[in-house]
Amino acid sequence: MIAPTARNVEEIITDRLLLLYMIHYLRGRGFSIRGTDFQKLLKINKLLYFAESRMYVKRIKSYNYHFRKWDHGPFAQEAYLDIDHLNRSNFIKKGTVINMQDEGKILLKDIDDMLMGENKVIDCIERVVREYGEYSWDEIKSAVYAYPTINKRVRMEKVKKGTAILNKLEFSEAEQAVQLNPSWFDTLKIMLSPHMYSLLKEGIASLQHDQGEDFDEFIKTIRPR
Repeated sequence: MIAPTARNVEEIITDRLLLLYMIHYLRGRGFSIRGTDFQKLLKINKLLYFAESRMYVKRIKSYNYHFRKWDHGPFAQEAYLDIDHLNRSNFIKKGTVINMQDEGKILLKDIDDMLMGENKVIDCIERVVREYGEYSWDEIKSAVYAYPTINKRVRMEKVKKGTAILNKLEFSEAEQAVQLNPSWFDTLKIMLSPHMYSLLKEGIASLQHDQGEDFDEFIKTIRPR
């Protein structure tokens, strides 16, 4: 397997949007993301691995995470960064249970228009959630240990710690890919790309205290459609 390459901005935005959808679908079906921060994030990480690995085999470019084998199975550092971004941006809330926030639900209302060629991707995410969503973190850990790796087709439990087990699929390798709708790109870049959303919120906070600006009119220009 080739060495992992960094995600570009479009891939980061796509990953965060699809991750948000996975959490939304999980909670919508009544499945819990409960436990310590470690346990909650471990469960989401494993669900992402199940989804991305299945689509990788079918040559569908969807998620762009790079997984290695660690103490509790597949681990992708980028997934933890994305969950932290969604939490800090008020799309989800990491409490005793990870829950959707209103801002996240509003953003997802137009997901069909935001993503192009997403049908099989959304279907796969929903199928994985239906299969494993009710599992506790230790149950999903056991399930992923019995799961075969992509290339060597051996059980995860037999893979050496630290081994790269899944890299993102490049566009050149894919037979199908989910892509961002160009008409939504600028909005999603503000909402979901690194640093942009925090800068936007700082700007909004500043405008709220600036009597010389028409704050309501400004908000209309950046609010998701």
